[in-house]
Amino acid sequence: MIEKEFKLINEQIELLKSRNLKFLNESICEKNLYTYGYYEIVNGYKFFLLDETITKERNEDWYKEDSYFEQIFARFILDKKIRNSILDATLEIECSLRSAIAYVIARNFGHKENDYLIKTHYNKGKATKDDYGNVKFYKIDQIFEKFTNILNDDVQPIKHYRDIHGNVPPWILLKGATFGNLVNFLKLQKADLKNEILSIMSGREKNDFNNNEQLKSFYIDMIFLIHKFRNRAAHTGRMYNYSPKESEVSYFREFHEEMGISRNAYSTSTRGKSDLATLYYGIEKFANFNAHFQLDFSLNWNISEHLKEFPDDEKMLLSGMGFDDNFKIKDYSKK
Repeated sequence: MIEKEFKLINEQIELLKSRNLKFLNESICEKNLYTYGYYEIVNGYKFFLLDETITKERNEDWYKEDSYFEQIFARFILDKKIRNSILDATLEIECSLRSAIAYVIARNFGHKENDYLIKTHYNKGKATKDDYGNVKFYKIDQIFEKFTNILNDDVQPIKHYRDIHGNVPPWILLKGATFGNLVNFLKLQKADLKNEILSIMSGREKNDFNNNEQLKSFYIDMIFLIHKFRNRAAHTGRMYNYSPKESEVSYFREFHEEMGISRNAYSTSTRGKSDLATLYYGIEKFANFNAHFQLDFSLNWNISEHLKEFPDDEKMLLSGMGFDDNFKIKDYSKK
């Protein structure tokens, strides 16, 4: 196993030069490496420029002729902009989910803690067992423990409602819940309430969900996928080819045929499951218009601007995101 040793910035630059990478401005490159780090810039986006044959022969990175650090950095900056657009869009969905859950709970159980914070209102969820097979606690117990911590927190507006009003209603309580808490709490809702929440989130009739388990599963899957992308973006991970296998969206004909993906194509490829294209088309299915508008505008604007300077990147970028050959980048600068 080859150990990765620490290198000073000037040593990092010399290493890249020794691997056939050129620089237009080493001074600016040095500042960028200090600001963002070698790993974030180079290791995340070098693949566009590597000579695969020579790299394999040498057993170390070797860049194509006339490859520049500035090209790698431009791809890093594009992905950073994509990340920010994903973060904005997924925050919109998080806000909508928080609002919908709070509304439905208050409507069905009231706004008093003693009325809506009753475990039997909700499903137990998965059980955690000890080494002897005895149940230690259920998922709902974990969620309620989190809610108890929020209720006892001294941050505002929790403290104000607790101390001044003597009660924390669900729309205030859930302000202290993370996106992950909300997603798990949604999963623990009983069927009727879950359908009501999904109706608000989607803008569709509640009856659409009452008799269509596939439709319900699609929206639940999408919310879990949105949560995964939100977390990835919040932790500055690479976004353009991110595809979390543990959060795949099951095949849903109404949705996937709009993406040009048949059931057979879904089974034999990776498209339409958990890639950025699935997120892009999936967010459009929610009632929150701002979520899709922000993602659509920012994604298309930033990619089109990047392609004006690096047109050869188009196929690799779109393929990495999960878009097919028929997808056309919108140039909003002409509108």
